[in-house]
Amino acid sequence: MIRYLLTPGFLLFISLAFAQSSDHVPGQLIVKLKPESSPDKIVERFANVRGQNTGFKQIQVLSKSSSIYLFSFNQLISEENMLSMLGADTSVQLVQFNHLVESRSTLPNDTDINSQWHHQNVGDFDVDSDLAWDTTTGGTTLMGDEIVVCVIENGGSNYNHSDLIGNHWVNTAEIPNNSIDDDGNGFVDDYDGWNPVSLNDNVGFANHGTAVSGMIGAKGDNNLGGAGINWNVKIMQVGLGNLTESNVIAAYNYPLTMRLAYNASSGSEGAFVVATNASWGIDNADPSNFPVWCAYYDELGQAGILNCGATSNSAVNVDVSGDMPTGCSSDYMISVTATNNQDQRTFSGYGQTTIDLAAPGENVYLPSGSSAYSANSGTSFASPCVAGAIALIYSAPCTDLAEIALSNPQEAANMVRSYILNGVDPIAGLTTETVTGGRLNVKNSLDLALNACGPLPPCDPQSLSLTTNCEIEDGQVMASITLDVQTSEDFCLVEEINLTPQGGSTINIDLIAEGINLNNASPFTISGLESNTLYTLTYSTSDGISNPENITTGACSDLTAGCIDSSANNYNANANIDDGSCEYPCLDLTISITTDCWGYETSWTLQDSDGEDVVAVVEDTYGNLQTYTWENCLEYGCYTFAISDSYGDGVGGTTSGCQLNGSYSITDIDGNVLVEMEQANFGFGTAHQFCFPEDDLDCLGDLNNDGSRNAGDLLVFLADFGCSENCLADFTADNVVNGSDLLFFLSVFATPCP
Repeated sequence: MIRYLLTPGFLLFISLAFAQSSDHVPGQLIVKLKPESSPDKIVERFANVRGQNTGFKQIQVLSKSSSIYLFSFNQLISEENMLSMLGADTSVQLVQFNHLVESRSTLPNDTDINSQWHHQNVGDFDVDSDLAWDTTTGGTTLMGDEIVVCVIENGGSNYNHSDLIGNHWVNTAEIPNNSIDDDGNGFVDDYDGWNPVSLNDNVGFANHGTAVSGMIGAKGDNNLGGAGINWNVKIMQVGLGNLTESNVIAAYNYPLTMRLAYNASSGSEGAFVVATNASWGIDNADPSNFPVWCAYYDELGQAGILNCGATSNSAVNVDVSGDMPTGCSSDYMISVTATNNQDQRTFSGYGQTTIDLAAPGENVYLPSGSSAYSANSGTSFASPCVAGAIALIYSAPCTDLAEIALSNPQEAANMVRSYILNGVDPIAGLTTETVTGGRLNVKNSLDLALNACGPLPPCDPQSLSLTTNCEIEDGQVMASITLDVQTSEDFCLVEEINLTPQGGSTINIDLIAEGINLNNASPFTISGLESNTLYTLTYSTSDGISNPENITTGACSDLTAGCIDSSANNYNANANIDDGSCEYPCLDLTISITTDCWGYETSWTLQDSDGEDVVAVVEDTYGNLQTYTWENCLEYGCYTFAISDSYGDGVGGTTSGCQLNGSYSITDIDGNVLVEMEQANFGFGTAHQFCFPEDDLDCLGDLNNDGSRNAGDLLVFLADFGCSENCLADFTADNVVNGSDLLFFLSVFATPCP
């Protein structure tokens, strides 16, 4: 977050207080001129000072309406003297150095923090922890309540890890190992947590739970390892013991009991548990068969506890196949799938009605052993990322939220749940795979909590910026106008837009009725407008109407739509706006898949080099012991074929009593095998990468100098032999002479590539 307040008082303060500082760009001054003054006159006056050529010149208009300009000089005269002389000029209102501004993102001093991509990464596929830490790093509510997250693990976790012990929760009302229930909560010697099987606080020390706990709350800013979503939070450890449903309910009973005691005693007993985490479950389980378990989440929610669950590590549609507990319909079970550092869901389950959101869970760097860190992958680590975010929101500097968490715990849980789900970053690939269509962003969620805190300030319209463009609509080129609005607060929404063409009637666009959220961070485009037309626009918020702005649309109707890429087969030399119709050289491919006795377990995708699905076949599509083919003409390039099996034995049916194994292959039009099965038992999944054409294009350089090797290069090559595209026949028998025929010509008729 970069914030630089350019008020007149601040400008004057900077120029006086930092005149001798080195925290600015050398040889540059920001000057605010008086309204009647000209920047050219200033340049003329200060180009020479006492016979010295200063090189003084204007390099940027910063704000024309406010007469603020950026000037530079060669420093043959000192910066202080230049600042002083300009400050004394009668045409100058204010002057200052061009100071360097620092990002306000907060990072701890932990030695391995840069290895934790889920906090911040170059592509911004992270949860923006660093930006959230500008506001809070966790620990307590504004009322002083110590925030607790309960980690439920069948093997426990090493809470004595050097980066976890500082955030380990202990029951201070209990005396350890005296065989007495000192606090009268029904659990004897529950000092370090609780194990419902052994009936003591021996929760175990498994590595899985260590990483889970570290995602929530590895100690931050302790110059050690990495950091959790919270630098400060208390992590309650509860052992699950044997993996049975009865132990699951018994395990949840402990944090519920402690939170109920906290609620009833106004915080003098129990623990302020705000979230639990379950990085375990039952694949392909029908939630209707688990009514007691699913309903128990409602009881936890009534006490103020949100519960995060890691969904299946198989790429299955949970809406169809089921899962426990992430298939439960309770509002207080938040179901989480995993993404990687490119915002892609690869190995994990999905479901548009069951899986609430995604969070980082692939190759995340978390605590292991007694003092180490290691990379981990699984939904097991995405779920605690969300649990940690819940805890961080409770630590927001908001008295209202802190008070509601005590007076109405369920309402507070409802509020925080809405902040988590409404604050996600929308991800295209998750639109049909999660309820929210997005990945966790803890900064967004924290902002929602803060925006809802206390009486809201007025939402005043401040400015309106307009740009015009030409777009294709129903085959016609039409004009469009894009609005960038600025309101007094980031949370303010635009309610209506009024659009009036010159000489025409006003068009009203009711954004609220249409469910469109338009604010400071989201431009809005109005399409289908007339060319060469003057429009007047205003927008309104709940507290006012903006000043009108005028804009004239371009001569869009004079444009011709078509394919403007000269390397495409259907290039239109007369077109001057692309309509997305370009067709490129392609080769016919055939994907053949034979299933074993459990064809419904098989799914597969073919993705292009941008990670976009060319085709995707989901689970439950195929029958048993049958062969399926997919044929298409694919554009030249590189692709990834990935095949999955939800049971985890590939298509190796003979290992489970089937009479034969399955198989798969990819072949081109000439019968060349590009991909074939390496082993039948490929586990939950395997992937193959291949590129084509392989030989013919590889022998060419970028002959047409367009930055890539394509059909245009083949044409240049043919021209060197005295041939053009017109000399080709339809060698590939696809009823068109195109790039495929060029390749055929090269491979059969032409001499070897130079």
